[in-house]
Amino acid sequence: MSKSKHETVHQVRKEGATPEQAFELVRATTAQIARVYHRCTTSDIQRWIADQEAYGDEILLRALKGQLTPQSPEEVIREWLDFYHDGMNLDANLQGIILPRSHFSRFILVPQGLTINKVFEALPFPKRSVWDDLDRAINPEEEQRSPAKQAYAIAVRDSIEADILLNRTANEHRALGIMTETILEHLIHVLKVHRETKQHLDVQGWTRCDGSRLVDGDVPSCSARGGAFYVHYDSPDSAYPGLRAREVVF
Repeated sequence: MSKSKHETVHQVRKEGATPEQAFELVRATTAQIARVYHRCTTSDIQRWIADQEAYGDEILLRALKGQLTPQSPEEVIREWLDFYHDGMNLDANLQGIILPRSHFSRFILVPQGLTINKVFEALPFPKRSVWDDLDRAINPEEEQRSPAKQAYAIAVRDSIEADILLNRTANEHRALGIMTETILEHLIHVLKVHRETKQHLDVQGWTRCDGSRLVDGDVPSCSARGGAFYVHYDSPDSAYPGLRAREVVF
């Protein structure tokens, strides 16, 4: 199994990708290999864990360990209740939450009534936004999902950079029926990963939050390039390397 992984990384590098992009490809297939096709034995996964401990890939390492000791739905909900209490001083309402069935390994639980401003203010690192009031900048009628009336959960790929294959325009993704992170979901994702690992998401590129639209029709986008966290915007018809979305299972 490790040999196959290294062959995959070598092939991506040969085609001109960076090492980070190579391992993004590995991350993107990890859960599918282990959960969908069931071609990995426990010993396979244990060997891969040892390999990743040597490489220091924390995101993939955590995903692989999750294959050996997956959390129950009750444990996932408890973890997120603690996260909101400790990270945001919030007694989160997660009543009625149902975890989606997905090969993606990271859940994001969104409590009823949570606002974008509340999450942005809780980010414990240097941050900048084009807008003083993010909640008023977003068009609520264009949100793919909202916690205004009830809590919900999504599953996303557990990776530092956004999804390699989601490099079309935001309008194309919507036309194809691809669900992607909203700005609220992405800010929660950013905060959760930082509390777990002290790492930022999107240190090389940008996540375009195609699940949201600004009141003027543009799409919010986020990045931590340069050490600070930025919330900016792009046209829904823009597409270029380094600007990608994050697929969601809902």
